[in-house]
Amino acid sequence: MLGVDQSGVIVLANSHAVDIFGYRRDELLGQRVEVLVPDAFRANHEAKRTRYFEHPQARPMGAGLDLRARTADGREFPCEISLSAMDYEGSTLALAAIRDISERHQAQKNLLAAVGRLRAATDIAVAVGAETDIDKVLETIVERGRSLIEARALMVLLTQGDELVISAMAGDVDESLRNRRVKRTADVLWEVFGLHSSASALIVPLVFKREHLGSLVAVERLHDGTTFSEEDKRLLEAFGASAATAVATAKSVAEHRLLDTIKASERERAHWARELHDETLQSLAGVHLALTGAMRTGDAEQVHAAALGAVDQVSTQIETLRGMITELRPAGLDEIGLDSALAALVERCDTADALAVDCDVELPQPQNLGDELQTAIYRLAQEGLRNVTKHAHVDRAELSVVASNGRVHVRVRDEGVGFEPTVTGTGYGMTGMRERVTLLGGEFAVVSAPGAGAEIRADLPLVRHNLNGILRRP
Repeated sequence: MLGVDQSGVIVLANSHAVDIFGYRRDELLGQRVEVLVPDAFRANHEAKRTRYFEHPQARPMGAGLDLRARTADGREFPCEISLSAMDYEGSTLALAAIRDISERHQAQKNLLAAVGRLRAATDIAVAVGAETDIDKVLETIVERGRSLIEARALMVLLTQGDELVISAMAGDVDESLRNRRVKRTADVLWEVFGLHSSASALIVPLVFKREHLGSLVAVERLHDGTTFSEEDKRLLEAFGASAATAVATAKSVAEHRLLDTIKASERERAHWARELHDETLQSLAGVHLALTGAMRTGDAEQVHAAALGAVDQVSTQIETLRGMITELRPAGLDEIGLDSALAALVERCDTADALAVDCDVELPQPQNLGDELQTAIYRLAQEGLRNVTKHAHVDRAELSVVASNGRVHVRVRDEGVGFEPTVTGTGYGMTGMRERVTLLGGEFAVVSAPGAGAEIRADLPLVRHNLNGILRRP
């Protein structure tokens, strides 16, 4: 508690004031009160003091403002000040009750830091729940992490074998450093930023279930000096725990997708192996038996007849093989584009299977569609129409392939006998279509019921981001 007269001189000071400000009582008394005000606020303090004495009343001083006081040794501290007036020896004194709120400020700072940690963890948790693309997760980590501790730059280094790879970065970093390999995380400080020590850097390990996935490297604060505080370190460590979970989840998804790709490839190989065995190889084996049997007889006429028959069978198998090759990779996709390849598919359905197809194709220019996406669209249309031919018992179907809002929507519909989707078999058809769509980041659905026809729906993104070097842009 201080008592100040109208000229600004301290005339009263209790023992708590002596303790807070670090002056002896005789040093405080007779001093102008401005000696306790930080330099930055002194210019306006005298005018405010004068206005108070014009209308003295009890009130808080500078409500809502960040008030600070200054001690004898020049230290500043945050404070709250309540003012009141009293008569003292025939004049009016302003009584100032001053409370040091440093602990409260620190508690608020700690609370804000905790909220920051929670927000960072929440951001990464959202990234984990809503995004499994490793590249997007890494970009989220470096952008949010850098913002969290206000760093000049932040990098994610992922472990690959005995090395670390710079996998993502944000801030003042040369883009050419992406994918650079180093032996130790600390090497980045010197090799990339030219720092001789870690005084202006933070290195936080990314650990998930005791597996070291890599590290976060933050370099230099942007404000309040370049050196990070212990609070910055705690923030980044908390952030790193969530980031490690996100990275581990995305890597796991990538591995599963790669495994699904391999399984789908093996299943398709098995499918074509059966086709070759059941059709071409058995037919050629029959040709071989007929020719060897005729040759054993030594009868020229039988040999000639067998040769003629062999020529016919070989011609038939050549056509069969040509059809199989077309199904594996339709020449039209490479030569005349997806639109024309789909038109040819519809024409073959009409001539070979007596299935009339109402076709609606609206696609961007072929150069805007990658090979994987074109092949997937063709396969979906091909397999969908094949299912109609084999199972629907109708002579008409609908095919729609339309691009809009960054996606390609593929629909195959019929009004045939329908089926119950939940009890369909596990053959390559539906499973293969679903896997193709999933691997390209799309959505697949089958709508059908007994007696109500069927519709196959696939929505594919026109652009798919790189997934840790495993899945690429279609």
